[in-house]
Amino acid sequence: MARKGEAQAGTSRAAASALRRKRFIEALIADPAQNATAAAIAAGYSAKTAKQQASRLLTQADVRAALEKRREQLGQQYELDTESVIRRLSEIVHFDPRRLFHADGTLKKPHELEPDIAQALHSIEVDEVLAGKGENRKVITRTAKVKWHDKNTAIGNAMKHLGLFAKHQEQMGRAAGKAAGEAAGRTVAEALDWDAIHKRVEAKMRGRRQRRGTG
Repeated sequence: MARKGEAQAGTSRAAASALRRKRFIEALIADPAQNATAAAIAAGYSAKTAKQQASRLLTQADVRAALEKRREQLGQQYELDTESVIRRLSEIVHFDPRRLFHADGTLKKPHELEPDIAQALHSIEVDEVLAGKGENRKVITRTAKVKWHDKNTAIGNAMKHLGLFAKHQEQMGRAAGKAAGEAAGRTVAEALDWDAIHKRVEAKMRGRRQRRGTG
């Protein structure tokens, strides 16, 4: 029969293990760009065993189920689904900086921006230079710096979401293979064109005789 101290130690180890699994799941979701090993380290596993622990955790059905459930919870909580993500990417891809300005060329204020334009922006920085004192203090110059999200990145992400990147790679691979095959075919045909080879040899011989003055 297990002693009381041993039972408590076992319970503590189980609780610590469950906590690390939970942290591992949260780390994977918090930064999808990082690999599972980095997530394991962030969860509290040692750097020496993190890779092994991450591989072990990802093979466990309960961990995969918990990871998927957590993703669904966050998606519902923050209204994130495939449609909303694609919509945001579309706004970045189709962003037109001309819509930042009024017809007279002045920059629109943030509350004047259309929703799709505002969503495509990364940041707006406003620098003001003031002059005067007290009630006479006023803005004499105002400079606005507007940055928007990178279109190339958005296009790449949208293509991945829609499966277009894989199709593009497949099409490029087929096109490259076809071009290489055609080039190889032309090379072989030219190599076997004995008539053309004979004419090139004759031309070289004539050139040599002419240079020697025996032509």
